[in-house]
Amino acid sequence: MAAQVFRHNFHDGLLMGFSLGPRRELTLEMVLDPVWNSGTASTVKVRFGGIENFEEAASRFRSLPGPRQPGESLAEIESLKFAEKGRRQVILELSGHAAIEVRCRNVAEG
Repeated sequence: MAAQVFRHNFHDGLLMGFSLGPRRELTLEMVLDPVWNSGTASTVKVRFGGIENFEEAASRFRSLPGPRQPGESLAEIESLKFAEKGRRQVILELSGHAAIEVRCRNVAEG
C-alpha cells in the first residue's frame, strides 16, 4: 500500500485557527506558503474525523497560545504529514511546540 500524502505542502504555512467537535472531530484552518504551493497563498481546511486520541489532541490544541493581535496566526507549520506507520495517523509539527499526533478514521483536505 502506498503511503498517503496531502495534496498541499504545509511547510512554512500558518495555523490560523482550529475548531473541535461537534463529535470527535478537529478542523484546522491554515494559510499555505506560496513558495511551496504553485505561487499562490491560499487558505486550506483539513478536517479529521473519528479521532481516537481526541482528548489528548484537543488538549494540545487548546494549550496553544492565542494570537497576540487580530489576524495573527497561532503558529508556523513545520510539517503536516501522514505517519509512516499508517494512513490513520497524522503528525503536525509547529515551530516552537512539540509535535501533535492525531489518530483518526478519516481526513478531508479542502
